Amino acid sequence: MNIVSIIGARGGSKRIPNKNLARIGTIPLIGYSIMTARNLGYPVYVSTDSPEIAETSKGWGAEVIDRPPDFATDLATDYGWIFHLLLELEARGEHTPDLLLFLRPTTPIRATFKIKEALDSLDSSSSSLRSVEPITEALEKHFRIKGDYLESPFPMELDATNLPNQVFPKAYRANGYVDILRPHQVKTSLTGDIYGTNIQAFITPKTIEIDTLEDLDYAHYYLSKHVT
Repeated sequence: MNIVSIIGARGGSKRIPNKNLARIGTIPLIGYSIMTARNLGYPVYVSTDSPEIAETSKGWGAEVIDRPPDFATDLATDYGWIFHLLLELEARGEHTPDLLLFLRPTTPIRATFKIKEALDSLDSSSSSLRSVEPITEALEKHFRIKGDYLESPFPMELDATNLPNQVFPKAYRANGYVDILRPHQVKTSLTGDIYGTNIQAFITPKTIEIDTLEDLDYAHYYLSKHVT
């Protein structure tokens, strides 16, 4: 089976300037995902609009796809750059992969055996696979604010948010550990949906996602305690 790893890393970042090049220990954030892909033995492509990220990615052994500016804005979705990457691979005369191993650079700490487990578990009837981790509180117990007032995003009485977690189904959140995409789903979607309607769940341990400077500090601390 033809599998390639893909990593999206645009240059713009509001909360952490040059986030994808921020170092955890001695390694830039983008380097961790590239190392994971290379350890698995699959070709790895980085889509970026940043010359600095491109140069760093090449140094870590990835091939680079130059991302058009339209697919690198704050509001751009993953669909745009992934669809563009597939077109670029075709333009290079390469066969369309059977699977895309989508590794988000903001989730740097992964175990390669878990990625292999995800690939081995992929069901032929699934439109994609997405990694998730359990969250401690039920979705139904959360709020939005409308004006100055709390409201439940669910069609229920506000008092339902005071019910115990145990009465609700267990909830999960996507964590970027590993997603597996089918190129056919991406290329034929009319709505920009990369996952399709039959998304297989893959549960991972709680992982570190880098979104704020505090997350970056915690990743430094975690590595200092767990890596010798």
